[in-house]
Order: sequence, then structure tokens, then C-alpha cells
Amino acid sequence: MALRPRRPTRRRLAYAAMAIVIWTLPQIRGTLSVFRDGLQSYLDISIDQFGLLISIGSVTGMVGSLLAGRLVDRHGPRVVLRVCLVGAAAGLAMAGLVDRWLLLLAALALTALFAMPLWIASQAYLVRLFPTRRRRVLSLSLVAMSLTGIAVPLLAEGLLHLHRTHPAVRFGTILHVPFAVVAVLLAGAVVLYRPGKSLARPKPAPLPAGPASRRLHVPGAMLLVGALAVHGTCDTSAMLWMPRVLGSSSYLHRPLPPGVVTAGFSVAYVLARGLLSLLPEHFGRRVMIIAPGAVGGALFLAGVLSRSQSATAACYVLGGFCWSFEFPAILSTLAGGDGRRFGASLGMMSVGAGLGTFALANVMGVLAKSLGEPWLWMVLILPACGFGLVSLIGAVWVLRFGRCAGQNA
Repeated sequence: MALRPRRPTRRRLAYAAMAIVIWTLPQIRGTLSVFRDGLQSYLDISIDQFGLLISIGSVTGMVGSLLAGRLVDRHGPRVVLRVCLVGAAAGLAMAGLVDRWLLLLAALALTALFAMPLWIASQAYLVRLFPTRRRRVLSLSLVAMSLTGIAVPLLAEGLLHLHRTHPAVRFGTILHVPFAVVAVLLAGAVVLYRPGKSLARPKPAPLPAGPASRRLHVPGAMLLVGALAVHGTCDTSAMLWMPRVLGSSSYLHRPLPPGVVTAGFSVAYVLARGLLSLLPEHFGRRVMIIAPGAVGGALFLAGVLSRSQSATAACYVLGGFCWSFEFPAILSTLAGGDGRRFGASLGMMSVGAGLGTFALANVMGVLAKSLGEPWLWMVLILPACGFGLVSLIGAVWVLRFGRCAGQNA
């Protein structure tokens, strides 16, 4: 009698490896930021070129997002996942080998081209698997990503300390080896994940749209997409420049290692979004769309204007705890409006955030070059003020569309 085939262990390992990599990829640019002036010296680049290096992924990620959103809606997220895993592995392998600025720039651009579609496909897949618990599952997914955001900056700071205390450990080693390790992990996931026809699960059906009364009007959906794009722009730009600013001569006293501050910021995200995942699906939705950005942005701005490194760091972490509530709240509201277009909406959001991040991060780089090291802290004013704009867009949405959406949620 033939035995019933069991699901291969290699497939489970592939899923675990893919999940780790998908959660880790967004932290790569943050790792480069933690390396800050050491990276500038190693590549022999100016501070505005440093800004281009850490922001180039926003542009190519935008290109990938344009394609990924439509492909996810038409063919399902698993097809997008498989293709992008290979592309991201190639980009990471290239980053682990090259030692010139332009080549590393190209490697990061290639990685981001496939990394953003990976994120879009994974979020769309989760929404389709758990249509009645969108906010909770999206929050938990973002919590997992934040956990890697704790580990990766601490690892980068530890490697930087190792390089400084042990001259035999070259900077090139601590820069390239992590890229190579993640590339190998991702390549292993690609090789392991080769299910045969008998083991392949049917592609999940598109999440059905609700009745006409529940669907988001196009202007309302665009407002939510715009709010998410502005949030992503300010959050990412602040994260990219924070280590460089905290480690600069803008501050007479620098008691906090920038990598530790970045990890603390991720801890705040874990706590906030973990709490959000425990709340009922629609609890405080309108408040979470409006209040977090204004409160968190005001705290962050107060820290920046204090001219103290420790106060800036503390207010950045506290502000991040506040504004981390708004992203999953807005995202789940958008997913509930018309699930059939959720992938495309994520794509549009990623395009907006990619363009915005590339523009803002490079403006901050040009401004940093003109201001000089002693006044580098001033570049953080731009993203700090941007969170108030998210709250303003959210307030417009609640006043115009929130009542109708709430009655039919």
C-alpha cells in the first residue's frame, strides 16, 4: 500500500528562510546608515553621495512596486514571491562582492527592485488568508519586521565596534560579509522551495470586494494611499539619516551609540504594534488615523530642537511609538475598502513613498553638505514636520469618508 506523501521538511525550511529575509531586507539601508562616516571613508564619498547611496533603493523599489501590485492582483502573491526571491538574492550577492561606490549603488538598486515586491506580495497574501482580522495580522507582520529592526542595527554597531577595536578586521569585511550571508540564506530558500504539482496548493482566490456601500470611493482610497506614502517617506528618511546625525559633531556629548538608538526605535514599534494587534479590529480606528502622526511628530520635533543627542534620541523613540499606530490602522482600512485592488493600492503607496523618500533623503543630503557637521541636526526637522501632514490627510479622510466607512465596516 502506497504511503501518503508528507510535506517535505525542506519546504518548511524554505518558508522560514523566506520570512526571515523578507523581514530583514528593509533593514539593509538602516545598516548602511549605522556604518555612517566609516562607510563614507571606505568608499571615499561625500555626504550627499552617502545620501544617494542610502536612498537609491527607494527609486528602484518604486519601479518594482509598479509591476508587483498589478501582478499580485492578477496572478496571486506566490508567483511574485518566487520571482523576486531570485532577483533579491542576485542583488545581495553583488553587494557582498563589490567594493566601489557605483557598483555598490547598482547592487543596492537591484536588491530593492525585488525587495519591495516581496513585501507587497507577503502583505497581500496575509490579507487574503485572514480577511476578517486584517489589522491584527498586518500589525503582527510589522511587529516581526520590527524585531529584525532591533537585531540588525545592534549587529551593525557591534561589527563597527569590532572593526575599531581590532585593526585586523577590515571595514570591507564587516560591510560585505552580512550581504553575502543573507544572499546565501535567500538562495537556499529558493533551492529548497521547489514544490511538485502534487504538493502545490491552489492559488488563493482574490479577496472579494464588499457591497457597494462598503467600498472605498476612489478619492477616499487615494487619500489613504497618500497618507501611507507620506508616512513611509518621513519614517524612512528619518531612519536613514538618524544614525549619521546622532554620530556627528552636531552634539558636544554623544553618550548613545546610533545603532542602539535605531534598535530602541524598533523596540518602540514592536511594543506599539504588538499592542495594536491585541485590540479589537475596529477599536479606535478614527483616532489612530488622525492622532499618532501629530503627537509623534511633535515629540520628535521637540527632541530635534533641544540640540541634545540624548533628548533627540529619546524623543525619536517616543515619537516612533506614537506614529507606529497609524500605518497598520490606515493600511487595514484601505484593505477593507475593496480587497480586489489591495495589491494595486500597495503598489501605488510604495511608488509614492519611494519617490518621496528618494527626494527627501537626497534633499537632506544636499542640505547636510551646505550646513556642515555642526548644523547637521537641522536636516531632521523636515521628516519631523511631515508626520503632521499625515494627521491632516487622515483628518480630511475621516471628515469626508469616515462616517460612511464606519457604518458599513
